[in-house]
Formats: sequence, C-alpha cells, structure tokens
Amino acid sequence: MEAPISEAQLSRNTGGWITFPFIIASSVGLTLAFGGWTSNLIVYLIKEFDVESIDAAEISNLVNGAGSLIPFLVAIIADSFIGCFSTIWISSIISLLGSILLALTATLDSLRPKPCEVDSTSCGPKPRVQYVVLYACSYSFVRLY
Repeated sequence: MEAPISEAQLSRNTGGWITFPFIIASSVGLTLAFGGWTSNLIVYLIKEFDVESIDAAEISNLVNGAGSLIPFLVAIIADSFIGCFSTIWISSIISLLGSILLALTATLDSLRPKPCEVDSTSCGPKPRVQYVVLYACSYSFVRLY
C-alpha cells in the first residue's frame, strides 16, 4: 500500500508555475487578436457596414475604452467572488464567442447592411439587429483579463 500524498507534495505539483505558461499564452493570444482586430475596425466599419468615418472612429474609441476599463471591473469580480482561474477560462470563452460572432458578421450577408449605390435614392434604413450583433461581438471580444 502506498503512503498518502502529503500536502507539501500536492502543492508542488498543482498550481503555481505549472499553470503560468497557460495563463501567459492565453493572455498573449487574446491581446494579439484584440490589437489586430481594433487596428482594422474602422476600415471594416466604413467598408462593410457603410458607417460614416466619424461614427466609425467613435465606435472604435468606445471599443478601445471598454478594452481598457473592463479588465478593472473583471479583476474586482475575480478577486471578490469567483477566483483567478475561473475568470480566465470564462473570459476566454466569452472572447472566443465574440470572435466567432465577428467572423460571422464578415461572412454572412444577413449580418451586414447592404451597400447603397452612390447616386441612389432607394437606400432604406439599416436594420438595427445588424448593429446589435456588431456591438455584441465588439464588446464581448474586448480583453476581459
């Protein structure tokens, strides 16, 4: 019969530096994805969503501001309620869903407004649901940790 594992042996094999590479890889991957996405957001909004340039800049600034502010709120929640590792995997899943939704807005025509012709008077109002989906993926894709 084997001797029971002591608490000192268990603490050396779990947590600490063993999980560090996973946390860093997740953080670096999300930061690179967010940085690449936000640097192209204005062009995407102007070309694909037919948004005026000033409105596209405003949306981009709001997304960048949320990307800077939300980690502070999530840190309070992580420290007070659910813990560091739960926060990381939950926010990684939310960010993954946001990036999938963003890819769907670029792929599916029903999630993008139809472009207006240059001298056309038949351009109707753009459906709000398309902008709701865009804002949902924008703010779910921000860096949560």
